[in-house]
Amino acid sequence: SFQVIQSFFTSKLNFTFFIFSRYKSTPLLFLLQQASVCALTAENVELLTSEQYCKTINSLFNSATKSIFVAMYSFKYYSQYPKSPSNIFVNALIEAKKRGVDVTVLLDISRDEESTKENQKTGKILSKKGVKVYYNSVETLTHTKTIVIDS
Repeated sequence: SFQVIQSFFTSKLNFTFFIFSRYKSTPLLFLLQQASVCALTAENVELLTSEQYCKTINSLFNSATKSIFVAMYSFKYYSQYPKSPSNIFVNALIEAKKRGVDVTVLLDISRDEESTKENQKTGKILSKKGVKVYYNSVETLTHTKTIVIDS
């Protein structure tokens, strides 16, 4: 799984850097300082609060033309809540795959059995629809939420 991630980040990319926060008052400077450890440069930086992130991510997934790479620590599909943000993202990834977009998802496998079970359930839904799904090893904690579109 490291090679999958490495292949996306070894060359210089130009991209829009979105910072997600559930709090409107999150200091942007602090977040940018934390993000500055990233070796990539961004064309734009935009702070998205909880009200905005779902709509923005869904729009980005729907506008992708070449590739989508998603790495998530926890990606739960809610059978009982078909309109949940997570389910909307799963469906948008499947639709992107149907449009011919190369979609790759990296999910965490951890010692937390419940989280692992949920990630495997979501991974199975995605892989049945042709999405490439990878899992990290139990010894590796991939506590990340990363999305790269049309890199």
